[in-house]
Amino acid sequence: MKTDVNKIKDQKTENIYNTITNYEIEKQEIGLTKEVIERISKEKKEPRWVLDLRLKALKLFHELPMPTWGPDLSILDLSKIATYVKPKTDMKNKWEDVPEDIKTVFDKLGIPEAEKEGLAGVGAQYDSEVVYHNLKDKLTEQGVIYTDFDTAIKEYPDLIKQYFTKCVPLNDHKFIALHYALFSGGSFVYIPAGVKLDVPLQSYFRLNAKGAGQFEHTLIIVEEGASLQFIEGCSAPGYNETNLHAGCVELFVKDNAFLRFSTIENSKKCEEAGASAITVHGRTREQGYSGKADWNIIKQVKENVKIPVIGNGDVTSPELAKKMLEETKCDAVMIGRGVLGNPWLIRDCISYLENGIIPNPPTNQERVDMMKRHYQLLLEDKPEKVANLEIRAFILYYLKGMPNSKEIKNQICKCKTANDMFRIIESYQKYLETIKNEE
Repeated sequence: MKTDVNKIKDQKTENIYNTITNYEIEKQEIGLTKEVIERISKEKKEPRWVLDLRLKALKLFHELPMPTWGPDLSILDLSKIATYVKPKTDMKNKWEDVPEDIKTVFDKLGIPEAEKEGLAGVGAQYDSEVVYHNLKDKLTEQGVIYTDFDTAIKEYPDLIKQYFTKCVPLNDHKFIALHYALFSGGSFVYIPAGVKLDVPLQSYFRLNAKGAGQFEHTLIIVEEGASLQFIEGCSAPGYNETNLHAGCVELFVKDNAFLRFSTIENSKKCEEAGASAITVHGRTREQGYSGKADWNIIKQVKENVKIPVIGNGDVTSPELAKKMLEETKCDAVMIGRGVLGNPWLIRDCISYLENGIIPNPPTNQERVDMMKRHYQLLLEDKPEKVANLEIRAFILYYLKGMPNSKEIKNQICKCKTANDMFRIIESYQKYLETIKNEE
């Protein structure tokens, strides 16, 4: 298996996110008034308690101050925003039943293909309403609920009342209040106690109308001992008019339960901006260098973009490089900390991927020779004092597992000049030669 870096660099992608089709709109509301809110609620045939919540949120929106964080919102004129846009279709559970003009967009985004290749369920929203939703039968039999949020309000009112607005309250900030006044579509997921999903669910939200807003609400409940992977994505064409996206996500994870919630907007935005490739590291910022890299994140990005994806994280051997390529389907592997003290890893990976052969490991003498060369390169690039400090960290890796390494490390850490450093390294080289001859 060989990766041509030049092909990755030169590969281009169609700007699929700017796909615009002429689809029929059944209903549209402009602006933000009590009357607009009441018409949206009536259109959805909502219970009275939902309308009351919307009107309370509308009142809070007008009372709360404009946020001082985030982008400049001075150009936002809600009286001109299409706050509700309903396509002329109801929700389908077969892609072939989705109107062709809408299905064309999702086809280009790769959503039906991703469902076939490895998703337990998919929801797809177009503007203000969900147009497609499907869940595998075996999960329904286990008590898993995955539906659009509007349906959940009607079919699971007790669950919705128990959790809705409890994680993110109406008064959290001005635009959360706006969200609760106008919410439409979104996803509801309930995983019963002890049920573990080994295949992800995915919801995708497409804001396609010009000068419109989208206000989907996602509510996920993972009961005790259960597990779920959930992927959420969204996109919109580029218009020269103001569009507004104010979605909200509420997540409830019980004791000994697990939820991995992944969003893919950043990778999509990179692709849309013309990136030739994306590198994805399987660790979060909070993890830092601790824990285990989650290669499933790399796989999810790969499944949701058309440009090449380069995987990174926990690749410390040729076998792991091959495993990452096979498990995530990424186009190339980037190696970071794995080469510390072992720059031969790059050579080994290339040989293993191309020929299935792992070269012999470097000898102790070769490792010290490389350590010396590394120090020489540092001296060429940095002041002596800085080079002496930086080489100490690398020497710990080069000397790991070598004879009498503890004493050598101690001596090197006390070095103050390049002459002292070279003297200690050369002395150690002679020591290694001596014990080799004795063998």
